Amino acid sequence: MSLKDSISFYAKMANKEINDDMIYEYMNRLSLHLEINTYVKTMSIGERQRLTILCAMMKDAKLFIFDEPTAYLDNENKELVYKIIDYLSKKLHKMVLIASHDDFMIQRADRIYKIEDQQLNLIKDSFYIIENKGQVKQTISYVHDYYHKIKSQTQSIINIMIAIVLGIIVGLFSFSLIYSYDYYHGSQDKLVSLLNNEIRLVRSDGKTLKTKDYNAVTYDLMNLNVYQYYQCDDIIEVNNQIYDVTIIPYYSFENYDNNLYKDFNEGDCFVSYELYRETNCQEVILNGITHSVRGVISPSSTNINCIYIKIDTFNQIYDISLLNLGYIIVQLKSMNDIEYVVENLSSDYEIVSDIDISARVNMIKDFNPLYLIIFEIIIILSYFIYHIYVLYDNKISIMLLKVYGFNNKRLCKLNFIDKWKTYVMMVLLGAIIANILMVIYVIIDYILIINGLIFLHVLLFIIIEFIIYFIFVSYHTPVMLLRGRKRR
Repeated sequence: MSLKDSISFYAKMANKEINDDMIYEYMNRLSLHLEINTYVKTMSIGERQRLTILCAMMKDAKLFIFDEPTAYLDNENKELVYKIIDYLSKKLHKMVLIASHDDFMIQRADRIYKIEDQQLNLIKDSFYIIENKGQVKQTISYVHDYYHKIKSQTQSIINIMIAIVLGIIVGLFSFSLIYSYDYYHGSQDKLVSLLNNEIRLVRSDGKTLKTKDYNAVTYDLMNLNVYQYYQCDDIIEVNNQIYDVTIIPYYSFENYDNNLYKDFNEGDCFVSYELYRETNCQEVILNGITHSVRGVISPSSTNINCIYIKIDTFNQIYDISLLNLGYIIVQLKSMNDIEYVVENLSSDYEIVSDIDISARVNMIKDFNPLYLIIFEIIIILSYFIYHIYVLYDNKISIMLLKVYGFNNKRLCKLNFIDKWKTYVMMVLLGAIIANILMVIYVIIDYILIINGLIFLHVLLFIIIEFIIYFIFVSYHTPVMLLRGRKRR
């Protein structure tokens, strides 16, 4: 900063209004004969020392500490330093503490302590009065100005880019999480429904299934319900016409209601679309018994003229001992059952389906939201590693703010003031991206959930970031600053 910037900064700290004329007046009192727009980095060490005193005067500090202020100075400059110190103590009623070996300063002190044998001994005392002024309430605005002053343009651009990137990541992740959840669970239910709550098995070598095959599959899939499946050919008469049909039994868990071309609401059997198209039948007669048609199954590439009846009815009409075992049926209740079959089924048997079940299972697994959560954790950790790096790079500024009188709470408040625009940008950008994608992919039922998810994401960022910041500022104290300077 410039000389004027520094003085104005400290004046704001004490809620003082100051103009250029006042700055020059204070500078003259401290024999600081420079232009007010002079940059601090171009000033000499002595000029910087006097500027520091002037800034402390602007801050209205109660205590001034000088470490060997007259070391390596000639008598003329010693007198100058003493006049400044005398002005602080006598005119401004400040307490001035000086560490010195210089008799020039020692002789002029009001109270003198000497350190001998690790003891602090009072060797001179004088009566003096310190005016006790009330604490000036500090404001954040001037430190906010200071933050923006010391921030480089490059750092500001980086912060904007980080906010944009994080906003995009939060938006995309929130959408992906909702989409994958919807797809993951919706696809599971859809796959179970497409399979009609069952998986049909045959022998891999193409041979006819036997009872021993049923027993082997039952053993392999002991956690699931396994059934034997028979079907037979028969003839029916509709409107004085004879039709060849295939009679297919169905179990109670097989849900044909989800795959109906026409629904008659009542009845105890189903017919294929192909048979209904030829006969327009709503009743069928099997073994002399009339059965009402419950509904018409949607067109299929595998079945032609079929009648679907309950397994109990099928067993009453036909002697299954005379029929070949067509399939082994495994009842499905959830996606876990499908995965169980895929993982535990013996290689002697294979699944009969128009759907590539293994590929579907693997694809659904790839949409597991857990993978996205792991990915986001990696992104968050990367960001906070960068955040810690930036804090460490600015640790001197943080410690100086503590020297200025800021406690941890006020520093955290300052940090929030400095970052709130970043958080707002993250929320807005994330919400815009996520909501646009929700509309495009027509899953608007989750609009409120996804916006709440974005807000929770940013809130999580804020909480973690402030925990890190609080720990950092608690650890880095002004004492560390002094020690660090001593080492240098």
